[in-house]
Amino acid sequence: MKYLRTFSLSLFIATAAIAGTVRINPLSTAVGTTSIFVLQVNGSGFAESLVGGGFNLSFDASLLTLNSVSIASVWTFAPSPGTIGAGSLTDASFNVFPGSITGDFPIATLNFTSKGTGGNSAVTLMPSSLFPFADISASVVTPNFVAGSVQVTAGTPEPATYLLVGLGLIIAIVLRKRTVAAL
Repeated sequence: MKYLRTFSLSLFIATAAIAGTVRINPLSTAVGTTSIFVLQVNGSGFAESLVGGGFNLSFDASLLTLNSVSIASVWTFAPSPGTIGAGSLTDASFNVFPGSITGDFPIATLNFTSKGTGGNSAVTLMPSSLFPFADISASVVTPNFVAGSVQVTAGTPEPATYLLVGLGLIIAIVLRKRTVAAL
């Protein structure tokens, strides 16, 4: 009997340790200034039959603006994009009813715009205290949250930009010479 209890306890601990991962995809991306870009929030490796959950997000508001959040269509029951703030997203939540989801799955699409300054911003995922991940038996599941990063780089002007600037300078010089000659 003692061995059976030890075996049951070790099986419970091993099962509890098998938690999925919630991550930003791609983990690292580079964008130019004032660019619109998309990051995905994905779940992977969930052995539990999930019925829903939620997450919070933080990022550098001086580099990025979160425009919108779309919860993936696999989450069919009362999805909520959460509340967008300066440098944060709070309590984005998702559920499925009836049924459950296991394995790898999409969670949300995050639509960002980079600002006019360059730099690097972590995009950090955190659990939502209001909407914890839960399995089909209403037990809380604690996934691993993996942050991403966005590097905002100042782009170099395109050749057409140089051509327009040069043409503008030539026109300004010609007009200036005509004005001086007319005086």
